[in-house]
This record gives sequence, structure tokens and C-alpha cells, in this order.
Amino acid sequence: SNFSWNCENCAPTMQLFARTMPLVALAAATLRGSPVHSTQVDWDAAYFEQHRDVWQSLWKIGLAVTNSPTSPGSQQLHEQTHIDGWAKVKEYSQIGGHGHGKDSMAIYKAGEQCILTFSATDSLSEDCKGEAEMSVDDFDVSWADCQVQNVHWCLAAETQTLLVDPAWNLDFYPYLMNNCAAVHVTGHSLGGTIAGIFAACSNGARNISAGVDLPASTKSEWIPGGQVHLPHVSSLTTFGTAAPSLSDTPLTNHLSEDGAFEGVRFFAESNSWRDGISGTLPGHLVLAHPRGAAVRLRESGLIFVEYEARLANKSVAIFQPGYPDLGGSIFQTLQPVHFAYGRLLRQTGWKFVAEN
Repeated sequence: SNFSWNCENCAPTMQLFARTMPLVALAAATLRGSPVHSTQVDWDAAYFEQHRDVWQSLWKIGLAVTNSPTSPGSQQLHEQTHIDGWAKVKEYSQIGGHGHGKDSMAIYKAGEQCILTFSATDSLSEDCKGEAEMSVDDFDVSWADCQVQNVHWCLAAETQTLLVDPAWNLDFYPYLMNNCAAVHVTGHSLGGTIAGIFAACSNGARNISAGVDLPASTKSEWIPGGQVHLPHVSSLTTFGTAAPSLSDTPLTNHLSEDGAFEGVRFFAESNSWRDGISGTLPGHLVLAHPRGAAVRLRESGLIFVEYEARLANKSVAIFQPGYPDLGGSIFQTLQPVHFAYGRLLRQTGWKFVAEN
């Protein structure tokens, strides 16, 4: 199935998101497009342990494509041609695109499964910023051909600039169609937000064979338009992403009956710091993440010896977490965050708390 991670030649860590997994508070089992008909059970330590390795692999791959001094560990990971059994088969960096920084994408492959990943922020001054002054007028990009509505103009521009680049239609898209039975999309921070917009547009394309027309944009700077071709996306797993759209029009998986994506959105916090990217919440706006499950990875205790995974079901998980007294820029806590997810995923002794 295109909606399973199982493949004959994959490393053992690739066997996840199998159709036999339970329906859980995390809501992951409903993300394949089939009606809910099983008994819901708790998402527990056993499930976490079963999937921990692949989540760590996705975290590493998202970090590797970022390849930036602002993301600790990313440059070392970028030098590796294989990560946990996944081979890097394609990589492209666009210099001087939207924001005039560097934006990258890469494909990793194991068996017939492929991971498409987008890079996180590489410039604290040139990439998108989410500030408290954002207004409804900033969420004005809609792509009719793929049913994407009310996305923040800057996040849409970052996505569009990569997709209208000839490297996408002439190289990346043909490779995915000819070599991958399933395409799993991931990314950190800005890269995860791009991944969510990409996944929604891919699975919402009204005519997949004709492609999607992305109109040129002149909001802040001229972004060229173009006809792009997109694969179906099997799962979406992200780390510390910003909510890209307004709450009444969340990004949706149009290939799923409940509109949710298979996969998980992780966001992190502790007593001393929080992921400022996923925590951005303008008080006068209600923003939404793509439909799907979410896990808050939390450290607690004065010496950080207790770990809690708070699990949000899909009806709750689309809304931006509301942290008190956030203030300031989303980049306040950026630098330690990318690497923190790997550390948190390696911890033992987690508590699991359902968030209804």
C-alpha cells in the first residue's frame, strides 16, 4: 500500500505506521483515509518505543537537509550519505530565492519508500517571521487548483519558490514518481511548515495529471508562478512548525475521509525554554496546523528527570498551542530547538497524557 511504511528491503527501523497499529488518543490510525471503526486504546510506552527509531530518523533527515550553523549538528548529518538505512539520492539548494537566503530540499530512499524533506530556517533575518502584529490580511494566499486556502503569504512564498524552480518539475518530481511507492514528507521549523503546505497541495490537487497552477505573487517581492506536478503524500511528520493558516481553513488531507494526515507533529517545551516556532500565537488570531495528530514533548522537574508526552487528538491538534507570556520573535529560542528533539526522543521514563 502507498500508505504504509512497510517495504521488503528497508532497515528494521522502517517498519512503522503499519495498518495493524491501534487507534489511539494520538489519532494516528485514522490518518489513512479509512473510517474509524476500531476500539480506541491508550497511546502508551510500547507504542512510543515501537516508533521511536523512525521518528529519530525523520528528525535526523530533516536536520541534515538544513545544513546550517544555526542548527547544531546539521552540518555533520549533512555529510552522511546514509542515515539509519536511508540513502540520500537527491539534494538541491536554491540560493537567492524568497528572502534571498538558502532553501534546500532532499530525497532519502530505503527500498521503495522515499522521504522528501525541506530545510529549516538558515537566516534569522531573511526567512519568514511570525510576529504578534500579524493580521488576517497576511493570510491571503489560496491555491484553487489544490484546495489550499488562507495561508500566510510568506510561508506560501517559501513553498512556491522551491516548487516553481525547474529542479522540482524536471528532477525531483520525476524521481519520486518513477522510484517511490510512497512519499513521506518531513521537516523542521520552516521546513516542516513548507512540508505541511506541500502535503496539503499534493493531496488536494483537483487534477493530478494536469498539475497545479501556482499564480505569481507580488505581495512583498515578485514570486514567479508556474504549473507544477506533485506526487501523492503518504504521511507528514514535522518538528516545531509554525501554523500556516487560519483556523477556519486548516490544511487538509483530501485523500483521507476524515481530512487528517498520517504522521505526527512534534513540538517541545520545558521549564526553561520552549520551541518558539511552534509557540507563536498572535493574541488576536486563531491559527491552525494541518489536520493530524500532535505530541508535546515536555521536560519537567528542576533537574529535568521527568518526561511527559502530551497527546492531542486530531480535533484538538490543529490549533496553535497557546503559551502564556510568549512575547517577542519566534526566533528567540530557535538555535537550541532543532537539536533538542533528538535528545528528547532518546529519553526514557516518559509519562503519556491524553489531551482531549
